[in-house]
Amino acid sequence: EISRFFCYLSGSRFIGFSSVLSLWENLRNLRHFSPRKIKVLTHSDRRELDPEWQHSFDLVYECRNIQALPLNVRSQVIKAIAPLVSKSGQLLIITRHRDNNIVPEGPPWALSDTELSQFTEEGLKEIRRDSFLEGEKEKIEQLRVEYNRKS
Repeated sequence: EISRFFCYLSGSRFIGFSSVLSLWENLRNLRHFSPRKIKVLTHSDRRELDPEWQHSFDLVYECRNIQALPLNVRSQVIKAIAPLVSKSGQLLIITRHRDNNIVPEGPPWALSDTELSQFTEEGLKEIRRDSFLEGEKEKIEQLRVEYNRKS
């Protein structure tokens, strides 16, 4: 079954938000990660992240989960994800992208620049943005956006 999940690799200080089960399988198969260091949380746990995790992760990876959420809960989720990035850490977002003025059709509902700017409002700085097209029938704009904590 493909399900959304969060994975936490203690010692490596990595937390990933992905909707692709293969990421979990790949992480489990990496030799240098002991299965004891991987904790999987359910999709419903995303708004109840451990407060001790704030500013604790060198890498936070969010791949297409926010775009799967209704517009009315995104701000709350962004406010939960942004504080996870450590002082020297990075956040990598992979998502569909849309113009601010376009009412999104979905799901998935592509993220706008206004929504992505909420990460900067939460203390992160955008350091890189790559745009690319993806899709078999229709090419859809996608983004890879990298943030780090503001000094």
